Amino acid sequence: MRNPDTPKILNYLKEKQHFGFKESYQLMLNLMENQFSASQIGAILYAYSQKDETPQEIAGFASAMRAKATPFPISKKIMVIDNCGTGGDGKRTFNISTASALLANAMGLKVIKHGNRSVTSNCGSADFLEALGFQINLPVEKMKKFFDQTGFAFLYAPLYHPAMKAVQQARKELGIPTIFNLLGPLTNPAPITHKVIGVCKPNLVDLVAQALLHLNIQRGLVFWGEPGIDEVSICGITRMALIDKGKIQTWNFSPDQVGLKVNLINGLSGGSPEKNAHLFNELLKGKKIRGTLGRAVILNTAFLVWLLYPEKNLREIYQRIEDRIRSGEAYKKIQNLIIFNQSFNDLKKGEEK
Repeated sequence: MRNPDTPKILNYLKEKQHFGFKESYQLMLNLMENQFSASQIGAILYAYSQKDETPQEIAGFASAMRAKATPFPISKKIMVIDNCGTGGDGKRTFNISTASALLANAMGLKVIKHGNRSVTSNCGSADFLEALGFQINLPVEKMKKFFDQTGFAFLYAPLYHPAMKAVQQARKELGIPTIFNLLGPLTNPAPITHKVIGVCKPNLVDLVAQALLHLNIQRGLVFWGEPGIDEVSICGITRMALIDKGKIQTWNFSPDQVGLKVNLINGLSGGSPEKNAHLFNELLKGKKIRGTLGRAVILNTAFLVWLLYPEKNLREIYQRIEDRIRSGEAYKKIQNLIIFNQSFNDLKKGEEK
């Protein structure tokens, strides 16, 4: 279907003009409801990549995607956290955010991770979890039951955002970061209370933080780390933005604030899903706890704990996580989590709806 408004939309974006919240909300609904052809979708996504998005545009798009998503209700009001990177930094690093989500759950946090397979990297969160043995494609009711019993869930984006099939192929064929890299971390279908987002460019920190103000997050944290990663960096300064009580506070964080030395980024290199799964298991067994990768995962986990419990000292949180790994308790908990997940074996590995 060819949308007659496409030339008007493209010219508007070409002139670096911005849509408001309502217009962005409606445009995203139209994209998801097959009102544009594949070539038109590709043109619109490319046009957005050539201009600076606004918080209102991002929040409008994200709200429309959540409205069309399959809900993941939680039985009672509890603090739940999600962490995700936008991707698109081109550094091909290890799956730090997903590893941190698992480790945070081993520390007692309730985590509902939302993610997908790789689009612009070697290994997405879904690929990584699957390589660890996790069933990423459990039906909603099964995953809800799993969450109720473990405090962890992974919401595989294609299962919860079926309307996004309309843009999936165009996004894949473009092969470049698009506005959807920003939207993925903002569109968890569950009622998340706490949100952690890593962005691929420093100028996106304030932008995404402002978008979060429109999305009713209790507390949120957005960051970009040197030398250009969407994680809290062990390799230099991290630009931070905290969203709390309707306000945004920004500051620069350095690893030495928790007693860590700055490390080279090559120590964060990732690879195939199988390689990354092996590296994570080695870390959990205590073999890489003092290496760059181990420190990065523990540091990012520490910030997840701190966001929920800001009264706790970050350095003490870091040490507690390290102690949990050294004792073998973290490895045991995560292995038990995966084994229990595998007991919901209705679907064969790799089978997706």
